[in-house]
Amino acid sequence: MGSGSTWDSNRNVFGDAVVSVLDGMSEGDRKANVLVIDSDLEGSCGLKKIHDAHPEVFIPSGIMERGNISAAAGFGMQPGKQGIFATFAAFLEMCISEITMARLNYSNLLCHFSHSGIDDMQIIPATSVSITSLPTTASMMAMIPSSTSPPMQGR
Repeated sequence: MGSGSTWDSNRNVFGDAVVSVLDGMSEGDRKANVLVIDSDLEGSCGLKKIHDAHPEVFIPSGIMERGNISAAAGFGMQPGKQGIFATFAAFLEMCISEITMARLNYSNLLCHFSHSGIDDMQIIPATSVSITSLPTTASMMAMIPSSTSPPMQGR
C-alpha cells in the first residue's frame, strides 16, 4: 500500500522486516552470514533502516545494479549465507539475467525492487515534446550527402 498515516511505504516495510530478522541474530552471525549491497539508493529503497541498525552487514557499492546483484548472489551461493539487494523497480529488467543465474546456482538472494524511482516532479509533461517535430528516418537519411556513402561493390 501507499504511504500515509495508516500505511507505511513498501520500501520502509521491507527495511523494517529485514532489521527485525537481523535483530534476532548475534552480531557475529550477522557479519558471517548476511551481506546487504546498496546501489547508492539506501534512502530510497529501504536499505537505510538496515544500514542504520546493522552497519556491519551493509556495503555501499555505488551505481552498478547488475554488478551489485551479482555480488549479493555470489555471497548467497555459500551454504547458510544470505545476500540482500534492493533497487528501483524500474531497473528490474536490467537485472533479469543475473536473477536467472542466481536461481540456476541456488543462491540465497533476497531482492527488493522498490517503487519506480520517479515522482510527479520528474515526469515531463507530454505537451513539452511533439512527436511530429522529430525527424523521421527518411528525412534524416535525406540530410546525409550522397558523396559520403561507400561505393557499391559488385559480386
